[in-house]
Amino acid sequence: MNKKRGYSLVELLAALALLSTVIAMGYSLYIMSVKGYGKSIDRINTQQNVRLVASYIKRKLLKAMNDEVTVEEKDDGSSVLIIGKEYFDLSGTTLRVNHDWPSSSSFNPMAEDITRFVAEKDGNRVILSISGGDEGRGNLFSLTFEVLLRR
Repeated sequence: MNKKRGYSLVELLAALALLSTVIAMGYSLYIMSVKGYGKSIDRINTQQNVRLVASYIKRKLLKAMNDEVTVEEKDDGSSVLIIGKEYFDLSGTTLRVNHDWPSSSSFNPMAEDITRFVAEKDGNRVILSISGGDEGRGNLFSLTFEVLLRR
């Protein structure tokens, strides 16, 4: 009687190949979820920055009189928005604010990753368009709103 004990080499190789396939699938699933999480965080940060800027400027515009608001066009297509003593402009991808303009020349960063800041003033109506992120990264987010100023 010849009793065999243990596994053959072919059985071990088949089990090892099956285990390797399961581990590779699990690892690729993990990597995809980490990348998706990173993109979600990036998209959320961009939306938060754009909404923060829009909310702050909208509150300032709602309190402002018509003669306190000025819009100037810059060479790069973006705008400078002046509300009373506050001066908003886009420098690179940073929206900056000067809270004591024209007395001070120091700017504070208000939000990062802002790619478009365009304001238009027509009589007592101000239209502001703010975009952040990048379409290539899949996190482009835009907000446009209109405020009627008090006379």
